[in-house]
Amino acid sequence: QFISEQSVEVSAKDTEVTILLHGVPTSKTVPTLAEWRLHISPLFHSVEPALTKWKIRKGKVSVQLKKRKKQEWRRLVKF
Repeated sequence: QFISEQSVEVSAKDTEVTILLHGVPTSKTVPTLAEWRLHISPLFHSVEPALTKWKIRKGKVSVQLKKRKKQEWRRLVKF
């Protein structure tokens, strides 16, 4: 309920993805807002940045990356 589409920014490149959440409350009782950033790099294999999708459901952000090639990813990042 604290996250809206206007507060989410997802940026993808060939081998990385960054998720930014703007103006998110730090807790239910404190009115302080925070900026939250998750940067994942390098991805295990490359992705198609233009085909990256995201959505909000029940207060959670879900990001879907499209693989450049059909191949198994043993994990999300190389290292």
